[in-house]
Amino acid sequence: MPAQLPVLAPRLLPAAPSSFFLFDRFPVVVDTNVLLADCAHVLRSGKTSFLLASGKLPVAHLFATERVRGEVEKHLPRHAERGGLDPQEAMDIWRERYLPAIRFVDLDGDPRDARVSALAARHVNDKPTGLLAELLAPCLVFSRDRDLLDTGIAQREWVTLSSAGQDVAQLQVIYTGGAFGTLLVGVTGWEIGSGITRAAKAAPLPTLLVSCAAAFLLWRFWWDTDRGAQQRAGARSLISDAVDGISAVWARADEAEQLLEAAAFVPEGELSLAARVARRVAIAPMPLKAAEVGERLQISTQRAAALLRAPIFVRSDDGHYLLGRSYGPVVVESIGHP
Repeated sequence: MPAQLPVLAPRLLPAAPSSFFLFDRFPVVVDTNVLLADCAHVLRSGKTSFLLASGKLPVAHLFATERVRGEVEKHLPRHAERGGLDPQEAMDIWRERYLPAIRFVDLDGDPRDARVSALAARHVNDKPTGLLAELLAPCLVFSRDRDLLDTGIAQREWVTLSSAGQDVAQLQVIYTGGAFGTLLVGVTGWEIGSGITRAAKAAPLPTLLVSCAAAFLLWRFWWDTDRGAQQRAGARSLISDAVDGISAVWARADEAEQLLEAAAFVPEGELSLAARVARRVAIAPMPLKAAEVGERLQISTQRAAALLRAPIFVRSDDGHYLLGRSYGPVVVESIGHP
């Protein structure tokens, strides 16, 4: 009997931009206890948290279950009071900063992953979080819950991992800026070169004379002067500092990427088509239409549209799809009915 080939799961982090210069986000599933602790930290410190920042940067999308949302809103006032904080202020921060940053998914069903099945057997209340992790895998799952930790689904060090996500985001921004700059320089150079070529074809001798004159003036009044030498030395120093800075960011991002990939909850088997559609919608840097989902998964638009009718998706008025619902005031106004 031939040996079964291993299932090659997709990476947590994208290797390259998915469209134009935009990178896909990696999905993060957060549990009740993490949100309670993180919200209390934000209130106590008066600063944003790494978790919130990672959701705002172009690197991660935050998700939780509707059950988690209900648990946070039920327990946050008492949790804040036990920590010597004002319960009303804690709820205000939750509503103003966390609800707009997180998409909440209401789902149920039978687990496909053995770890999620084990989680449901240990504590049925954690089953929705396990199912959401299974749906979005590979993803990061943040929790302090022993059932989620012991089954190998969640990671406890959400602050460290969220900080690592920001290191990755810095490198992606440099990559995007460099690629855009290269494209801009290339297009500009192409246009200038095309213009010179057209002029040379129309009037070869005048074009040659003008080019030679321009080169002589550049050499005489800039290149062969003290000012030109100083400017070139300054440019070399600036480039050297930039290379050193980029190298440092690259090294940190490479270490952070390895940390994040090692912490990811990775599916054990082949992803179902429904899960692939859900993950594609979840990680997209901008909301997608059914045709775009179908194109990226190499299925028909009709099939993608049928799968996107599932109640876990929300359709905007202009035909774009999002996974789960946000309770931020701006987002709610722009979203139509599922």
